[in-house]
Amino acid sequence: MKYIIIISLFLISCSKSDNLAVEPNVVTPLYGMKIDTFKISLNGYGEPYKLYGEMEESISNRLVYSVGNKEHMIVLPSNKDTAFPALHFVKTNNQWSFENSYPEGKMTGARNYEVVDNNGTIVYCDFGTETVQPWPGGHLYMVKTIGDKLVWKQVSPKKSFYHSVTAADVNNDGLVDVIGSHMGSYNDWKGFAGGIHIYTQRPDGSFDENRTLMNVNEQNIWPGDHGTGAVYATDLFGDKRPEIIRATYFATNKYAIAVYKYSDSSHKYELYNVPSKLGVFEGNAGATSMRSVDYDNDGDNDLAIAYEGYINGVQIWINNNNQMTPGQYLGVTDQELNIREFEIGDVDKNGFNDIILHTFHHGNLFRINPVPGNYRGDGIKLQNLIWKNSNGNYSFSTKEINITNIKPCNIKGFYNNGKLKFNGFEMIGVKDDQGIKFYEITL
Repeated sequence: MKYIIIISLFLISCSKSDNLAVEPNVVTPLYGMKIDTFKISLNGYGEPYKLYGEMEESISNRLVYSVGNKEHMIVLPSNKDTAFPALHFVKTNNQWSFENSYPEGKMTGARNYEVVDNNGTIVYCDFGTETVQPWPGGHLYMVKTIGDKLVWKQVSPKKSFYHSVTAADVNNDGLVDVIGSHMGSYNDWKGFAGGIHIYTQRPDGSFDENRTLMNVNEQNIWPGDHGTGAVYATDLFGDKRPEIIRATYFATNKYAIAVYKYSDSSHKYELYNVPSKLGVFEGNAGATSMRSVDYDNDGDNDLAIAYEGYINGVQIWINNNNQMTPGQYLGVTDQELNIREFEIGDVDKNGFNDIILHTFHHGNLFRINPVPGNYRGDGIKLQNLIWKNSNGNYSFSTKEINITNIKPCNIKGFYNNGKLKFNGFEMIGVKDDQGIKFYEITL
């Protein structure tokens, strides 16, 4: 199918005095807000199909990253049961411009991503759509930024309900491999350890199913049903070889995380340990994403794990002599914040890594005066999306950053080149010619 995109962009330069309505008695740091308005029409889905609401939705549908001093944005539009081509935007002279659409990167349910390096290599997983039964599933992808262009590569040969993705050189050949965890697969290979697929990269950029790199006899030493919600690969123990960490998802046999370490004797990843303490997973909860963070600057790689369930939020897992123990956690209800993913960065430049929460839909810690029938309320609050780290202790930012009269569907914050920027889309009208607003707020 040939895709034709007609795009118009209007840049509105905003000053604080006449475009941001700030509540009285609110301490506001220096910031600026840009509003870009996009009008996007797509041929091939009904003439013309206007991508407005489809750009608002999804958990992982928007990523802003930098290659050198240039910012890029990938948008994955979806209306939950139709896949649209990926859209790529590039910022030049402080103005976003549309670069191209990429049908080879279309997804219906982008669920998780990981930025692999500073050169614009990113991995995505797609779980497909949950509105069609049986679930059709989705694929794992790697995308590379080449100049102002993107090159997409489908990693998985068959679809699965992929819920998490990570990337690391797990076979020690100098190439980045892709690991995904799924909750059901159309592949005859169901994977290791409760649904983990490992795809090792070839020198030509293609990927192979690696069905031998993990110990498949895990049930002999750790019997039971252990579902996987998130997977992550990082050099947790400083041995120059990444460990593979899986985290629970409402498992029948409760656990929190399981760490797999490469064995020089078996030449496979073997189950290394399962912490005895469950942390927030003592309750009915499932992991959604993980990142490594040295939260207390002691030189060890610790973990931050996002979760959903009876409460949702992020918990720090502390690395104590290669044993992981649960630490401080942020736990909120869906009525306060909806959290599935997050970013890490020292946003206040105090030497400790902060956590930037990505939230969507409802939440009275995010929305100003939300009420039934108008869950977007009267504006947004950004202070509760910054979980600040002071000497290893986390708390919400104390400076209120309340912005009225903007109502994006979700807000995501990215810390690039020393700047924290929040952004979000807001549809204007109902699929008319007014377009969609893109807010970008720099703190």
